[in-house]
Amino acid sequence: MMNEEKYQEAFKKYLEGKKYYPDTIKQTIRRVNKFAEWLQPQHGWSFEEFENVEYKHLLDYINHEKARGISTGVIHNNISSISHYFEYLNKENNNNLNPARTLRLKGKEKK
Repeated sequence: MMNEEKYQEAFKKYLEGKKYYPDTIKQTIRRVNKFAEWLQPQHGWSFEEFENVEYKHLLDYINHEKARGISTGVIHNNISSISHYFEYLNKENNNNLNPARTLRLKGKEKK
């Protein structure tokens, strides 16, 4: 099992392969780490157990962020980053699990 740093480095390479800008990569990794840090005390999970995340956990996280006064736009960006991480995990593990893929926030307008 890979540790957190190895996951992050592999995820960074995945995003680089998708031609993301360096600042976008940093922000995406930071957002995923923030979610993982929230998960640890909530569920006692390590970073390696990220694939156990379900739709309900994402809803709990959204409610937590809203309660902290975080804007819908920022929460949307966080969920988008989490979704990218699931896509990376799917590629690595040859599966199709991504509870964030179809998640849409009320109040976030489409461009």
